[in-house]
Amino acid sequence: IIANLSRKIRGPGGSREVLVTRVADALREQISSGDLKPGARLMSEIALARSLEISRPTLREALRSLVREGLVDIKHGVASSG
Repeated sequence: IIANLSRKIRGPGGSREVLVTRVADALREQISSGDLKPGARLMSEIALARSLEISRPTLREALRSLVREGLVDIKHGVASSG
């Protein structure tokens, strides 16, 4: 899953807003395709951000947009789930 996400978020136009959108879109696609199953836990924010080579605030903003859409639940002290 991480390799797929990394490939999808790379590209021209690396402003933070563009990167947040790309990360959210890539995660959304993983969820809608079934690669991320409902209730599946993601790795910690720190580990996921490092794996994707993005900042933690960028990842958090992308995850928050998915929370607003009802696609992801964030539980403090527990890895996020899709």
